[in-house]
Amino acid sequence: MYDPDAPTSKRALEELARPKVREILVRIAKLYTQSEADAEDLVADALMLALDPEDSPWIKGKFLTHMSFLMRHVWTDQMRLSRARHEVVDSTVARDENTLSAEPAPDSEANRSRTLETLKRLGAQLLLEIGDKYPNARRCFELGAAGIEDAADQAAIIGCTEKEVYEAHAVLKRYGKRIREEWEQAEERRMREVREESAKAERKDEGKS
Repeated sequence: MYDPDAPTSKRALEELARPKVREILVRIAKLYTQSEADAEDLVADALMLALDPEDSPWIKGKFLTHMSFLMRHVWTDQMRLSRARHEVVDSTVARDENTLSAEPAPDSEANRSRTLETLKRLGAQLLLEIGDKYPNARRCFELGAAGIEDAADQAAIIGCTEKEVYEAHAVLKRYGKRIREEWEQAEERRMREVREESAKAERKDEGKS
C-alpha cells in the first residue's frame, strides 16, 4: 500500500527532491514515451511503486537506477496492455470497410527528415550488433538518445563507475565509426548506380530521336 511515511519512502522522496533528479527521471521516461506529458505520468506511476513498502521500495543501489528499472517495468506492462486492447479493436474495425484508415497521409510521411531516419537506422544497426555483449554501451546509447550525455549522470543511472561509462563510449565510437563508414560506402555505390542508370536512359532516348 502507498505509504509516503515509510522509511524507504522518505528516503526516496528526499532523493527525488535533490536538484536535477526529477528532471533526469523525466528525460529517461521520455525515452520510452516520446511525450513530455506521458513521461511525467510514467515517473509518477513508477514513484507510486517505490513509495509502496510492499511493492517496489528503494532499499539498495542507486535511486536513479532503481527508478529507471521501475519505469521500464511499468512502461512494458502498459504497452502490453495497450497492444491487447488494440488487437481487440483492430479485429472489430477490420470488418468495417467504411472505417477511415488510421495510417498517416503519404504527404505527412514524405515530410519526415531523411537525416533523422538515417540516424535511426544507423542507431538500430549499432544496437543490433552490440546485442547483449556490451550492456553498459547499450544503456549509454539509450540515455544519450534521451539527451542524458553527461558521464556522471549516466553512471548514476546505470549503477556503474564513470570509468565503465567511458569504456562504453569507446565501444559505441568503435562500432559507430565502422557502421557509418559502411553506410557511406553503400550510399556512394547506390548513387553511382543511379547516375549510371540515368546516363543509360539518356543515351537510349538520344538514340530514339
